[in-house]
Amino acid sequence: LESRWFGEILRVGAPMSLAPVLNNAALSTITAYASLLGVTSLAAFGAAVRLEYLLYPLNFGLGAAVLAMVGTNVGARKFARAARIAWTAVGFSACVMASIGAVAITAPNLWMGFFSHDPAILADAAGYLAIVGLAYPFVACNTLMSAFQATRQPQWPLAGMTCRLLVVVVGGWIAVHVLQSGLIGLAVVTALGLVTWGIVLAYAFRF
Repeated sequence: LESRWFGEILRVGAPMSLAPVLNNAALSTITAYASLLGVTSLAAFGAAVRLEYLLYPLNFGLGAAVLAMVGTNVGARKFARAARIAWTAVGFSACVMASIGAVAITAPNLWMGFFSHDPAILADAAGYLAIVGLAYPFVACNTLMSAFQATRQPQWPLAGMTCRLLVVVVGGWIAVHVLQSGLIGLAVVTALGLVTWGIVLAYAFRF
């Protein structure tokens, strides 16, 4: 047991422990806004957003391999190869996320049928998924979080998630209290949050 190794671990691990806090804060904030729209909208949102929750374990599994492979290549000073590995993982994940998004948009009841058969709830959920499903490919950039961990740069994943949280907090308030756009407005805010998160991660990793 050597203190310097604990320092190396905590240098990345301690900041990254905030990641699930920020992610759940964003989803909890949207849920709070949805609760102001009535029981039907809240039920539709609560079931529809569960699909987004399922996207993260898929990316986490892919990210575990990215973490090991990128870390190994960075250690060997093969930086170009490390970058190619990370972008390849993003591309692969984007295809998977886009496929799930396409199903959510074209056949929302395949997912919603697990939770409800109420026509009003299904209609609200279909509108929500039709918008948010377009942003699912941006969740693929979540695999870059593992690449950033491998390069000991946890500040960028946290910056991306913080930007998403800000979009959700401010955008949700505008959608509900100013524009009064209902669940569709919250869907747009949710999608913008995912897009912002993905763009920040991709831009930071590229440059």
